[in-house]
Parts: sequence; structure tokens; C-alpha cells
Amino acid sequence: MAIYANIVQQTGQTLITSSDRHGSNLSKISIANTSNSHKAIVDVYLDDGTEHFYFIKHGTIDEGTALILSDCLAFDRSRFDLKIDNTGNSATVSVIII
Repeated sequence: MAIYANIVQQTGQTLITSSDRHGSNLSKISIANTSNSHKAIVDVYLDDGTEHFYFIKHGTIDEGTALILSDCLAFDRSRFDLKIDNTGNSATVSVIII
């Protein structure tokens, strides 16, 4: 089951909660910057309520381009939330998780 989200300059947006059971493993996360004039700066990380474990930290995505994460995405869904921060200057990102 795919997950879709549009995120505007926000921190701590939960994509998958530890109680959510979307499939067994993730195969890809696509993060597209849909802004025409602003770069997106994103963090994608696991959160156990105490610590963050990053897939990517301060990744810059230029206007109209995408970042695809496709390696080592498995994690213990009973323990972690998958979250994203978008701290770019008013850039909107579109996230698809497969």
C-alpha cells in the first residue's frame, strides 16, 4: 500500500506511525520539490520518542526535482515513527512511499 503526502514547510510530520502497519518493508521514498522558486531542505528520520536516526539530514532538493531513497529502508515498525522535516523557504514537497 502506497502512502502519499504533500508537506509545506513543517517539522516533525509523521509519515508512518509505530502503530501503522503498511506492508513489511519500504522499497522507495520519493520526495519531489513542487515549488517553482524555492529549494526544499529535508530530513527523513526514524523517531523512537527519545532519539532520531536519519536516512537523510539537511538534504537539499532543487526546484522541480526529486530525491529518491531506495536503499536500507527497513525498520522496526513497532518501535519507530517515520518522520520528515521540510525546512526550506516555503517549498512544498510531495512524498510517495512504496
